[in-house]
Amino acid sequence: MIGAIAGAWLLSDVIDGDIIKPFMSAYLMILGILILRKALQKRKPKSKTKRLGPLAFFGGFMDSIGGGGWGPIVTSTLLAKGRTVNYTIGSVNAAEFFIAASSAGTLLFFNGVDSWQVIIGLILGGVIASPFAAILVKR
Repeated sequence: MIGAIAGAWLLSDVIDGDIIKPFMSAYLMILGILILRKALQKRKPKSKTKRLGPLAFFGGFMDSIGGGGWGPIVTSTLLAKGRTVNYTIGSVNAAEFFIAASSAGTLLFFNGVDSWQVIIGLILGGVIASPFAAILVKR
C-alpha cells in the first residue's frame, strides 16, 4: 500500500502524466514479454520467497503510476518461485483491493473528482459483469 500511495502522490503532485506515458507504455510492453517468457519456461521447484516487502512496494508503485503492475509483477514473480497457483492468485487478488483503495484514495485526496459519470459507469459495468465473470471462472 505504501508503494501505491507513493506512486499516486508522485503522479498527482510531482510528475506530469503526459511525460510518463511513453515510459509506462514501454514498461507494460516489457512486462508482457516477461510474463509470456515465464509462462513458456519449465516449472521450477518451490523455493523460498525472499524480499517480499520490496516486491510488494514495487508492484504497488507501478500499479499506481502505470495503471497496471500489481497483479502481473507480483503474481508472475511468486509463481516463478514455485508458489502454488491457487494460493498465489487468491492472495494477490485479495491484496489488490487494498492496493487499489489506497491508490484511489490518494488520487482523490490530491486531485478530487472531475466527472462522476465515468465512475458511475465503471461501477455499473462491474456490477453487471461480475456474475458472468463468476460463472466463467467457475468453469
